Amino acid sequence: MNDPTAGIPNPFRQTVVADPWQAGQDDVPEIHDEAFRLCCDVLQAVRSGGQTRSVVVYGEAGSGKTHLLRRFRTYCVGDPPHAVDPIAPEVVFVAAKLQTSPQHLWRYLRQSLVDDLLRPGPDGTTQLERVLLRRFAEVRPADADLRLWFEWLCEAHPDPDDLRATLDDLFDQVDHTVRMGRDVCAVLGHLLLKRHRRDAKAWLRGDALPESALAALGLAPPADDADPEDQARAVVGALCRLAGAKVPVVFCFDQIEALQVDRRDTAALFAFGRVVMELFQQSENVLIVASVQISFLEPLKEAMLRPAWERLAMYRKAIDPLRWSEAVRLISARLDAVPELKAQRASRPGEPVWPLDEARLKARVGPLGETARRILAECADQFDAVQAGRQATGATRTPPRPSSPEAFLDETWRERLGRSRAENTPEKTDEVLAHGLPLLVRAAAPEWGLVADHDLRDVDLLWAGADGRVGVHFCNARDMRSVWRPLGRLPELLREKRLEKLVIARDARLPLTGERVRKAHEELRRQGAREIRPSAEVLAALDALRGLLSDAKAGDLTVHGRPVEPETVGAWLSARLPDGLRALADDLLAYPGLGEPAPADDLFDRLVTALDRRPVLPIAEAAEEFGVAAERLVDYVRERPDGFGLLEGPPPVLFRLVPANEAEGVER
Repeated sequence: MNDPTAGIPNPFRQTVVADPWQAGQDDVPEIHDEAFRLCCDVLQAVRSGGQTRSVVVYGEAGSGKTHLLRRFRTYCVGDPPHAVDPIAPEVVFVAAKLQTSPQHLWRYLRQSLVDDLLRPGPDGTTQLERVLLRRFAEVRPADADLRLWFEWLCEAHPDPDDLRATLDDLFDQVDHTVRMGRDVCAVLGHLLLKRHRRDAKAWLRGDALPESALAALGLAPPADDADPEDQARAVVGALCRLAGAKVPVVFCFDQIEALQVDRRDTAALFAFGRVVMELFQQSENVLIVASVQISFLEPLKEAMLRPAWERLAMYRKAIDPLRWSEAVRLISARLDAVPELKAQRASRPGEPVWPLDEARLKARVGPLGETARRILAECADQFDAVQAGRQATGATRTPPRPSSPEAFLDETWRERLGRSRAENTPEKTDEVLAHGLPLLVRAAAPEWGLVADHDLRDVDLLWAGADGRVGVHFCNARDMRSVWRPLGRLPELLREKRLEKLVIARDARLPLTGERVRKAHEELRRQGAREIRPSAEVLAALDALRGLLSDAKAGDLTVHGRPVEPETVGAWLSARLPDGLRALADDLLAYPGLGEPAPADDLFDRLVTALDRRPVLPIAEAAEEFGVAAERLVDYVRERPDGFGLLEGPPPVLFRLVPANEAEGVER
């Protein structure tokens, strides 16, 4: 008998929904319908009642929590391609997988909100465009499709200055009600008119911009004492108010567990509770939907304290294991999604899970039910067995031996590292360091403990160990004004002996330029500060590390449907930590932080400055300009392949590398 599954990809291998924005696949509305309806009902209550509310959905790892969030996202904003109903109630949907640090929560929330607001919708417009145009229509009534109305407005004001004046007037009227502030209005105007889009988006996300970019946007540099978290909180509040009382802003919080360095880290959950409290205090149109593992529910409740928990968990609903009747629907949906199988299955109405073994699957589900992920993993194994030529039904077999966790982690690491390399940009560096360094130190040097000291201004991370306290300052702004201000304040911490060691961390792709920065940098070195300049490769590895550990904590890292525990991942990392990450941890924590500082290596910064003036520079000219031997300069460049390119010649020529993920974002 011919194999009915020949040539068909296994439809059960995808068992993890990583993101609510992930494209829908074979949704079965009857599964977890009560939890879905609860989210819909509370959403309507936010819209009609003018009050921020919340829902917590909880269940075992693999029970379908993120799948439920994806269904809710589809309900709120749809799936492309289709037209947006101009009279349907508007919703802003934001997915925030909390792979961040507690110290960066508001900044992360700001980035997530802006990224999803600017995500193209089913009809090609962004959520931000629809929200903004609806606001304009309130002060200048529009009785047609809002996008068509805006096109008419642009045609009615062909002169650019006239159009800007008209939009300024609209923004003034909206701002009078919404209180967004001048800077937010100016940036939204640029985005609406598609001017300076890259810099406007960067500012709205909270990325530091050089003064030239701020000037082009019509914005002033931030104040000396500006707190990035306070700025982020203000922008989030302004954008939520912009949406309006009748347009709910849905924040879906997933992987809350990822905030913790380890399971004893209650401070991270306390910080999350404060963010929840502040969202309630500053908004009236927000719906918080939090997805939580059932085993994490009580620790989260205890760490957040009662008032924060009561706001986060106004409504709660369990995502229960699937019973057999629900499992059959899920399995059938996956099988019928393959046209060739659906055609064959039509002739077997009494065999709902054919070509799989119904009896074995029914036993797997059992009387108490089973998680969707484990059911799909069993189906995937059976499907593989059918394709391998075994009997489809009636035969017992030994399940294929699952990959060892170590082999699985080896393969997963390679995949994650490749993805991080492709997505790694200097704009992500602060986030990667803030979230990744505590996890790295936990894996490489668990004797060091992360501590908090809010009196240490400009210290982003602080560890305490037997040798004292080590503080880290992130120095990754492109704007030198934003760099030298904190550098000028930091020496006082060392003079007052408030730290045993201070480390300045700056992305190796970002040069330090300018006389003020140079002097501040030299003073820090005289006081004993150390500097680390992680390369793009090391930062990509740190990004992969934090993603791997975060998924493990949330139960989203699985082998054959079963989660790989964080302790297993931690042990694997400790044994196989890449050399670049181990060296980073050593540079960070090694105690020789006192004594004579090593000579400054400013050749990188000088090379970048020269290449900003001349994109291509002969090695001979560069060697003469910097007073170094040409051979040494060639070796120096070869050791930094993520920063410079070298054409061997003759004559050999140096050029500045621009990573593809940066070059693609340059506005033409």
